[in-house]
Amino acid sequence: MFTCKGFMMEEIYTSFCQDVLDNGQVLIWMAGLDKGCYYFNKPWLEFRGRTLEEEFGNGWAQGVHPEDFERCLDVYITAFDKHEKFSMVYRLLRYDGVYRWILDEGAPRFDRLGQFIGYIGHCLDVTETEQAIKLANITEQKLQESESRFHTLMEHIPSVAVQGYTLDGKVTFWNEASERLYGYSKKEALSGNLLDLIIPPQMQEDVKGAMKWMAQSGESIPAGELLLQRKDGSRVPVFSSHGLVKYIDTPPELFCLDIDLSEQKKAQDALRESETRFKALHNASFGGITIHDKGLILDCNQGLSKISGYSVDELIGMNGLQLIAEDSRSTVMANILSGYEKPYEVFGRHKDGHEYPLRLEAREIPYRGKNVRVVEFRDITEEKKAQEELRL
Repeated sequence: MFTCKGFMMEEIYTSFCQDVLDNGQVLIWMAGLDKGCYYFNKPWLEFRGRTLEEEFGNGWAQGVHPEDFERCLDVYITAFDKHEKFSMVYRLLRYDGVYRWILDEGAPRFDRLGQFIGYIGHCLDVTETEQAIKLANITEQKLQESESRFHTLMEHIPSVAVQGYTLDGKVTFWNEASERLYGYSKKEALSGNLLDLIIPPQMQEDVKGAMKWMAQSGESIPAGELLLQRKDGSRVPVFSSHGLVKYIDTPPELFCLDIDLSEQKKAQDALRESETRFKALHNASFGGITIHDKGLILDCNQGLSKISGYSVDELIGMNGLQLIAEDSRSTVMANILSGYEKPYEVFGRHKDGHEYPLRLEAREIPYRGKNVRVVEFRDITEEKKAQEELRL
């Protein structure tokens, strides 16, 4: 009776194990001492769409992706010969002709006497997980490539000085243009604080406030002109833009992009100085001087006001032909259109209506971004009277 019960229990246990093996999602295989597989559970055979006879021995290996076959074979044989556990991922052909990523984990089997009798393994379809890992790796690689391109671009961009720094001002990035503009080497800058390096003392509190505001708001302060300092203490005008870069696992980083305005400022100063000299020159002239664009007066001196009878304010914006007697206007207009630059005589018309002899001489010059004509008006009334007296 006991024997019968033992037999029944063993039969029930075997049936239970078979149910577990055949009704789960895990693909299970067994291999003998010859390394060939002699058992595959129902989920494996359904996954492959093949019979046990077709998979028997090394038949299952026909479904391993050609690119993975040699690696899988090496892992399997090495572990088998050493009676060690193994784990590997490879692509296995499913019944529908699609390769799926499989996680295959095998372990040696031993009998009750400790004798090695082969291997048992279980497999899981990890295609989605593998694709996610692959996508994550690709994404990470792209991020690294993007960061590398960014740093390469920022490092070597010749005309923009770029500095990266933490929320407390510690310098984290200093490109070649920053070295040239501010005089600090990259090594010097990376061991310092931006506030001490390039921010004049009187500006430091304002800059600290701006940095704090960017960190709290997540927004950049408006770009604008600043007067910063070099290593030698001299000041340098820059157009400065700012940005904040947020990271997932680390504190945000601030970036400053500065464009040197020194040459532009020199050019502006030179232009202002030139215009000042020109004003002084033409106001000191004994004649009248005007700058016009196709007859429209853009600027003039006091001498022209004195000759014409109009105030300077009245003259600016006036058509210059109004200063010429009607009979002489066609001559003046022809000379304007032809670019004539030699002295010639016509009659001018005073504000009160009287006409007087006038000598004009013009030159084409660049003025505020375009080519215009500067003309000298010379009242030759007295000169004509003297000539007339000599003839008498």
